[in-house]
Amino acid sequence: MTTTERMERQLRRLGGQVGPRLQGLEKQLRSADRDARHFIRERPMSCLLGAVAAGFLVGRLVRAGS
Repeated sequence: MTTTERMERQLRRLGGQVGPRLQGLEKQLRSADRDARHFIRERPMSCLLGAVAAGFLVGRLVRAGS
């Protein structure tokens, strides 16, 4: 067996291990996105105020670091 064939076999094995994990991660991210969108639709003002507060804090941190 050549080095190329061994590497190909290892990459296929790795792909078989990583593929299902990536699919699981994709499902979790889709669920989190759906939950976040639902939360924002239900509480738009709270989310807006939170975003403004976060922007203010980041601005203060950036200004203090300069």
